Amino acid sequence: MIVNKPFERVAADITELPLTTNGNRYVLVVTDYFTKYINMYALPDQTAETVAQCLFDKYFCEHGISEVLHTDQGKQFESKLVHRLCKLMGIVKTRTSPYHPQSDGQVERFNRTLKSELSKRLFSTGNQWDKMLNHIAFSYNTSVHSSIGYSPFFLVNGREARMPLEVMFGDTPVGYSCHSSYGDFVDDITKRMKEASKIVGQELVKAQEKQADYVELKTRFLPYVVGDLVWVNDPAKQRDKLAARWKGPHRVIRVMNNGVTYQLQDLSKSSIPSKVIHYNRLKPYVSPYSLEDVNEKLIQPNPPSVVQGNYLPNLSLDEFYRNLPFHFESNLDTSGISPELQGGNV
Repeated sequence: MIVNKPFERVAADITELPLTTNGNRYVLVVTDYFTKYINMYALPDQTAETVAQCLFDKYFCEHGISEVLHTDQGKQFESKLVHRLCKLMGIVKTRTSPYHPQSDGQVERFNRTLKSELSKRLFSTGNQWDKMLNHIAFSYNTSVHSSIGYSPFFLVNGREARMPLEVMFGDTPVGYSCHSSYGDFVDDITKRMKEASKIVGQELVKAQEKQADYVELKTRFLPYVVGDLVWVNDPAKQRDKLAARWKGPHRVIRVMNNGVTYQLQDLSKSSIPSKVIHYNRLKPYVSPYSLEDVNEKLIQPNPPSVVQGNYLPNLSLDEFYRNLPFHFESNLDTSGISPELQGGNV
């Protein structure tokens, strides 16, 4: 989605951090897509009431009401309260695909920056990270953003911030010029902001085209069709190395967004449809007991030969284990097996 003005479309995200002495555990980060300007708010909890109150009282009352609010599928953002708030203020509420934060790279990149900056300061401040949020936001907003060529602060305020070094050396930041009247000031800042907005718009288009080319190169895939069986990756299991990370089989019952997301049916719970799942969390279903359901065109990058009976004729034993949808540590001694069998030439 192309944005053309400040605070037209903003993204909100919540990050959990250690509990502070002030009782705060969460950070609500709101990012403007056009200027890249960020605001951060420390929260004691992430309930829908707390999040909605913060968005209204602190963000929209400072920057004005945005046209689009983009979030992940967290229950606080998908709550009836937040949706009612958006409807009341005429905001279009959009969301990312489930368990696929990569679809909002801007938010994810800043979250990494936030955690990196906080980790540098936690040693000297202890767990009082909530006292550092404004400092980190100011540092980020006054730095020139590589994708637009300006600092977020300049694009929001029409001038650069006066920094400590400029105070020390008596320098004047960009945009700090004298004006004989309010009219001259308005004319000057309007001219500079129009020029900056034009350049930013052009740079954003270039950045999105570059990103689109990269994504197209990286994510070449053949979409699933209704009826296909798939495994579903469970990110919640990734912390437990012994837990099965792939669940299934699931049957595709609906293809959405040209094959980017899918509605699935868990065959073990046939009466309960799954949530909409992004294709990056799916892989073709291959039963560890029978390989008759393999869909050859979806096995990448080098699909094996057509399935014959209950085995894949061109797979070696090691390759067979690597194709299983779960981790399998093979301790099989193949020293007594003929080269033909080891190589898969059955």
